[in-house]
Amino acid sequence: MENFYTLHYSNCLNKLRKDYLFIFSALTLFFFLALAIFAPLISGVNPIIAKSKDGSLKFPAFNSNPGTENYKWAIYPINPYDENKRDIKCFSSPPGKKHFFGTDQIGRDVFARVIYGTRAIMKVGFYSTFFSMIIGFFIGFIIAWDSIIATVFRLIISIFNTLPPFLLLIIVITLNGRSLENVIIAIVISRWGYVANAIGNWCKYFISMEFVQAAQIMGRKSWQIFIKHLIPNLTEIFLILILVTFSFSILMEVSLSFLGLGIKPPTPSWGTLIAESWDQIISGDGAWWMAFFPCIMLAILFVSLNIFIEKLNFAFNPEKKMLIKK
Repeated sequence: MENFYTLHYSNCLNKLRKDYLFIFSALTLFFFLALAIFAPLISGVNPIIAKSKDGSLKFPAFNSNPGTENYKWAIYPINPYDENKRDIKCFSSPPGKKHFFGTDQIGRDVFARVIYGTRAIMKVGFYSTFFSMIIGFFIGFIIAWDSIIATVFRLIISIFNTLPPFLLLIIVITLNGRSLENVIIAIVISRWGYVANAIGNWCKYFISMEFVQAAQIMGRKSWQIFIKHLIPNLTEIFLILILVTFSFSILMEVSLSFLGLGIKPPTPSWGTLIAESWDQIISGDGAWWMAFFPCIMLAILFVSLNIFIEKLNFAFNPEKKMLIKK
C-alpha cells in the first residue's frame, strides 16, 4: 500500500513539473507569501539592518518600537513609508518616483498600504484556514461513523449550512465588532461546517469500500483504520480543501472590508483601499490609482489560486473531476 501511494504521488509530481502554468501560479503565490512576510523589508520607516554606536548589528525593521537610536550606518527599505506614514505635501498624488503607487486623500503611500494589506489578508487567510480545517477535520471524522454524537453534529452542520455564508459573517461581525481577530472568528464560524461536511462525506465513502470493511472484519479499531487507511486517502482531499478554504477566506475578508465590516482602520486591507478609492472616484477627485493597484493584486492572486487548485486537482485526479466543490 505504501509503495502504491509513493508511486502515485511521484507520478503527480512529474506531471506538475512539466506544467508551466502550474509552476507560474506556484511562483506567483510564493511571491505574495514573501511579500506578506517581508513587507517591512520592502516598505517602512525603520532600517533593515543597522550598526549601533556600540558596534553591534541590529535589525529594527521587524521591531514595532525600535526607538530613536542613532546608528553609525543603516540600510533602509526601498520605499521609506509604512502603511500609516503621511506625506503632508502629497495629497491624492498620482504614481511617481517618490510614491510608486501614488498617495491617498490624506497623504498615505498607496504602495506601502497595498504591501501591508497583503500581509493582513494573508494573516486572515492562514488563521481562518488553519482553525476551520482543524475543527472541520475532527468533526468530519466523527460524523462519518453512526452514533448519537454524529447525529447531533450533523444537525448543527445542517443549521449552519442553511444560512448563506456571507450573511453569517455579517451577523458575527455586527455582534462582535470590527477587528482582524473577529474577521477570522467569523470566517471560521461560517466555514467549519462546510469542511466537516466534505471530510465526513469522503470518510463515509472510503469506509464503505472493501479494504476498510476488510480491516473492520479483521478487528481493527477505528483509530487504526483512521491512521492506516483514511488519512492516506484523504491527503489529496485535505490539500485541495485547504486551498479552497484559503481562497474563500481571502475573498470574504476583502468583501467585508469593502463594505466597511472587515479589518478596522488604520490597518490597511485591499477591500478598504478599494472602498476608499471608490468614494474618491464618486466624489469626482479621480484618484484611480487607489483602486487600480489593489484590484490588480487581487485579480492576480485569485487567478493564480484558481489555476493552482485546478492543476493540482487534475494531477491528483486524471478523470478531471473536482475532488472538492468550491
